[in-house]
Amino acid sequence: MNNGGADKGKIGTEIKIGTERNLDFFFKPESIALIGASPNPEKLSHTVLESLRNGF
Repeated sequence: MNNGGADKGKIGTEIKIGTERNLDFFFKPESIALIGASPNPEKLSHTVLESLRNGF
């Protein structure tokens, strides 16, 4: 059925909204796991851990 492309914008919007929701788990995580963090302040992994503890 050809409706002159009237639904074209609607479909694009639905896809965009769906994609944004699918990426929420990545950009808005409820929790994270940091493996291999070092208690040694001279190590990069320690800096990452402290940044996460302090709210990034």
